[in-house]
Amino acid sequence: MKQISRILERINKILEQTASGEGPLRPSALYNEGWMLNLLIEWATLEAPETHPFYFLDGAEWYTEPQLPTPFAPRYRKDPLGEGRTNADSVIGHFSVGQNGKGDFSLCPPANQFVVIEAKMFSRLSPGTTHAKDYDQAARTVACMAEALRLAKRDPHLVQKLAFFVVAPEEQIAKGIFGDKVTEESIREKVRVRSKEYAGDKKDAWYEQWLKPTLAQADIRLVSWEKLLPGSSEYGEFYKECLRRSR
Repeated sequence: MKQISRILERINKILEQTASGEGPLRPSALYNEGWMLNLLIEWATLEAPETHPFYFLDGAEWYTEPQLPTPFAPRYRKDPLGEGRTNADSVIGHFSVGQNGKGDFSLCPPANQFVVIEAKMFSRLSPGTTHAKDYDQAARTVACMAEALRLAKRDPHLVQKLAFFVVAPEEQIAKGIFGDKVTEESIREKVRVRSKEYAGDKKDAWYEQWLKPTLAQADIRLVSWEKLLPGSSEYGEFYKECLRRSR
């Protein structure tokens, strides 16, 4: 442990040098949406009020970059419709990671909280997949949430806090760069089209029994960083640096 402690001290030194602008790393390695999100969620574990989107229910945990299960996994080798698991930026809730493989995500019954967060500074949501050009990141993520609920046999209506948030700067949201992608209507239609590609291969039933109830229960919306920031000035200053370094 002593050797590891020394390594951690060196990592901390590198980060301090980066923050001062004198280190070997690009400032954007520290000042980015990933670190901003981690800091906010860590703060929320102890201090967020119940009205905050990142408020933790009893027993809830958080994890970065989990691999959410897809309802459209390959049925056979080189399936032209298949896709792999979806990486989320962060998740808050009652879950386990790594039971089936490194990073694999699964809900732990009874899961009362399941919140998936996608963080952006000046990037957009990714468009489609290789085999589904219009199946964008928002639709893909919510479909994976529905599949995680199905695998856990957890009725979406019984989940107290079920949500998908895309977090971005106020100015980006005001410009409309996300369009209507982070809406129930857009997601429903894009997942419907994706399901229809399977010509009734049990995807119609999944769509009706899991996707629709998930959409009906979930809080799906764009949230600005500015509305999430706590009152402490250091978080605001870090955010300003993230904006400056990410442009």
